[in-house]
Order: sequence, then structure tokens, then C-alpha cells
Amino acid sequence: MKYLFFDIECCDGKHICEFGYVVANKNFEALEKECILMDPQNKFYLTGRPGGRDLTLSFSEEEYKKSPPFSQFYDKIKALLEDRKATVVGFSTRNDFRYLSIACDDCARERFVFSYYDIQRIFAFLYGDGRRTSLEKAAEALGIPIDVTLHRSVDDAYLTMLVAKEMCLRHDMNVIQLNKLAEDTRRASRNHVEEVHSSIADVLALKGIDASDFPSD
Repeated sequence: MKYLFFDIECCDGKHICEFGYVVANKNFEALEKECILMDPQNKFYLTGRPGGRDLTLSFSEEEYKKSPPFSQFYDKIKALLEDRKATVVGFSTRNDFRYLSIACDDCARERFVFSYYDIQRIFAFLYGDGRRTSLEKAAEALGIPIDVTLHRSVDDAYLTMLVAKEMCLRHDMNVIQLNKLAEDTRRASRNHVEEVHSSIADVLALKGIDASDFPSD
């Protein structure tokens, strides 16, 4: 087994300007890593975005703009993500998947087809309350020293690897097994909540109160 950890940075919250990745073996030993800068071919909009957090990038706008566009890296990124021998892992990966789809559409190329595991989601159900947390906070919670540059794609990919490694070591599992454990934990938690709601409804019914009369949120 080998892992591909990846992370993406955008110029405006949706157009890719940086793709970083780390290829590691089953023991989480990094075999290859790279930070790919690219011209997003869109305006940089990093701060004051309504409904979105401010973005912090590690390179200057000029460095991104003088780099080749996404289309020049399409084949390389496709080979990485669609490698059937690799287990693809990210953090908040659903967002990165969306950014990749936008980039493929913009250059009129087929969208990438690959499955992935989301360390943010796994952490949320094994170490949190099911809500999303940042990569930095997940690392801190696991006692992992943060000696990388946050929001630099290759460093975030590497830190994601360290978070995954720590959780796997604690449970003596690989990422695939860890994901199953997280999903089982999620389902058990949901069932517990449903049981509690049912119990409350039963108590209300004994008092002649219909639980459906109450709003659900």
C-alpha cells in the first residue's frame, strides 16, 4: 500500500493556484513530495470575502501568475490522483475535490475520477463531537508538533499525513480501517441520538403531549 496525501490552495476560494502532495509508504514514510504553483488565471481575492474566511498564501501573487496554468499540470495531477495503487487522503477533501472539478471544467478537460479518505471527517468522529475542525487544531489535539508552514499546500499535505499516522498508530490500523471505525462511530452516535429522541417522545406521550407539535430545530 502507498498513500497520496494532497492539499490545494486557491486564489479566491475556488480557483486553484497551488497543488501540494506527499507520496508515502504504508509506514507513513515520505517517498516524494512537491509543491506545484500555477497561474489561477483569475483575480486574487484573499481578504474581506463575504461568507468566506480570509486566505493566507505562502508565495507572492507574482510567483503564482508567472507559473504555468492548471492545464499544464493536468496529466501529472490526474496520474497522481487516479493511481489505483495509491490510497488518496486529504483534509476537508470534499472542498479540494470541488476545486479540481472547477479547474477541469475551466480548461475543458474531463474531471478526475478517484475515491478519497478525509482525515478531517475521521478525526471529527473519533476525537471530536462530529463537527469540523482545522488541521492545526487536530494536530495540536494529538500532540503533534507543528513545524511546517500552514496553508502551504505541500506542508499541509505533510501535516495531514502526520495526523493520519498518529491516529493509525493509536488504533493499530491503516487509513482505510480507521475510516470504517469512524463511520461505525458516527452511526452508533446517530442511533444513540435517535434513541434519546424516541425516549423523550415516549415520556411526552405519557403526559398526553404529541412530540410532533414541537419544531425539529
